[in-house]
Amino acid sequence: MVRRVRVLYIAGWGRSGTTILGNVLGQIDGVTAVGELQHLWERNLEGRYRCGCGKDVAECTFWSEVVHLGWGAPGPPVRQMIEWQRRLRTRHLPLLALPGAAERSANELEPYLAQLNVLYRSIAEVDGAEIVVDSSKA
Repeated sequence: MVRRVRVLYIAGWGRSGTTILGNVLGQIDGVTAVGELQHLWERNLEGRYRCGCGKDVAECTFWSEVVHLGWGAPGPPVRQMIEWQRRLRTRHLPLLALPGAAERSANELEPYLAQLNVLYRSIAEVDGAEIVVDSSKA
């Protein structure tokens, strides 16, 4: 695996140019732009959307290599990632003010971040990139 991966996360509103910015940055040597990774789990790994190469993401060589490198035969915990994303959305941040909520969220956040780390590292390794651009918005 790659020693160190830097992630450039582009936050913004929908239709604000984040995809174009990501694509432009992806043209730089050592940088790979992978679009809105937040949608990878629910939309793409279940084969409902196409990759930029024109194939379903589940059939794309790049994403197949990323999944194999990161998780091997069982594949990534897709359902769990979808659930974590649902529970960790920014609109739920005010709930962190409730007693004990911050600790519970931290306990949930750690395994979620570990899976994102596997994803980013696998992307960088497969593409040979030092920087992964994720334009997931907010």
